[in-house]
Amino acid sequence: MLSGKTKKYKVDIKTYIRHGLEHVFKKWWWAFLVPIGIILPGVYFTGALVWLILAAVLITGLYILFWYIQFYGLQQLPQGKMIFEKYSYEFDNNGLMVKLNAKEGMPIKYEQIQLVKKKSDALLLFISPIQFFYLPYSIFNSDADIKITESILKRKNLL
Repeated sequence: MLSGKTKKYKVDIKTYIRHGLEHVFKKWWWAFLVPIGIILPGVYFTGALVWLILAAVLITGLYILFWYIQFYGLQQLPQGKMIFEKYSYEFDNNGLMVKLNAKEGMPIKYEQIQLVKKKSDALLLFISPIQFFYLPYSIFNSDADIKITESILKRKNLL
C-alpha cells in the first residue's frame, strides 16, 4: 500500500495564526463590507460622518481581534494543543495518521477533513475553520511522498 510520510514537525504559532487569518478573511470577505455599509449613510448625513467612520474602524478592529484571539487561544485549550505538538504524518488510503512516535498515533479519517488547500510551499488540511494542519513540503521525506500524498487527496476529492 502506498503512503506519503513526513518527518517530525511542529508548527510555529505565528505561522499558524497567519495562515488561519488568511483563510478566515478569504472565506468571510463579505464581513468587511459591513463597515462600508456603516459609512455610506454618513455621506448623506454629513454631520455624523466622523462618528460613523470611527464606528466602522472600531468594528473592523474588533472583528480582526476576535479571529486573532480564536487562533492564538487555540494553543491554550486541551483540544488545540495537539496541533502544536511535534508529530510525523502518514497519508494512506484509510486516512491520515498523526504519529507522536512509532507506537503512539491518532488516526484522522478523510471524512473529518473539510478542506485541503495546496499552497506553493505547503498543504493546509482544515478540520474546522480554526483547526488545521500546516504541512510544508520541506517536511516530506521525498518528492515522491508529496506526489503520493497529493494523489491520495485527489482520489478522496479533497484536493
